Formats: sequence, C-alpha cells, structure tokens
Amino acid sequence: MTSSATTPSTSRDTSPPPAGTGRRRWLVLGLILVLLLITLVGWWALARSAYLRSFSSAYTLEQRASAAEQAAHMMPLSARYKTRAVVMEGWLQGKRQLEAQDWSGAVATLAAAYKLDIGDKELLALFQSAQAYQRIKTNWKAHSQHAHEGPGGSLTPTDVIR
Repeated sequence: MTSSATTPSTSRDTSPPPAGTGRRRWLVLGLILVLLLITLVGWWALARSAYLRSFSSAYTLEQRASAAEQAAHMMPLSARYKTRAVVMEGWLQGKRQLEAQDWSGAVATLAAAYKLDIGDKELLALFQSAQAYQRIKTNWKAHSQHAHEGPGGSLTPTDVIR
C-alpha cells in the first residue's frame, strides 16, 4: 500500500507591497511632525505675547496681571513667567489694598512684589506712594522711632526716620 501523502502547500505572498506605501507612511509621519511643530511654536508665541503684554503700560493693571497669569499657565515650566505672574498679582493686590486704605498691607505686599522685580519704575512708584501714605496717614513713624530709643529716650542720628 502506497500512500501518497501530500504536504499542505503554504503559499506566501511574495509580491512586493504596493508602490508608494512606505513613502506614504513617511509622508504622513512628516506631516504630523510638521503640524505638531507648528502647534508648539504657535503655543509658545501666544504665551510670549501674553508675557510681553504684562509689561505694557498701554493695558490696565488688571489686564496685565491677567496676561501674566495666562502666560504662566501656558508655560508652566518657565520660572520667569511664574515669577512675573506672582509680581503682577502682588502689584494688583497692593494697589487694591492702597485703594482700601490698608496702608500697612499695601506696603508689605508691594515690597514683596518689588523684591521679585527690582527696577520696575511703575511698581516702585506705587510702592513709594504706599510708603508715603503710610507715613502720613498713620503714626507708624512715631512707633518705629520709639522702638529705636535708647536710655532716657535718646536717639542717634542714624535712628531718626525721615
């Protein structure tokens, strides 16, 4: 008995892939990367624009503080943008405290903001204005000078607050 065993034939499709398939994949990948790059550059440009608006005196202080917050939110890894948002929030809060006649609070808040942004002339002017109001409207000077008194109520010339 002779058996004729036939092995199953496995046919492989050895035909080449359709022309352009590999090229099409690279084109799609390249297009995705270009779109991603454009999106990232656009995001950065919007954040930078908001950051720069926070320095412009053409806007109200509220708008500038909002722009700084927007920039910090858009670029959370940027310490510079975060610092600007903190400065502007302190500046705005100090202005509101000054308007509410909270002289001590305004001086403290504006001093903290100015320490983060030394050199800003507008912020310095508001800070100095708050200090002047504090001296005029309160008895801060008398209390502070009293703390410097030596024996018998004496003061040295360096202890006198002007």
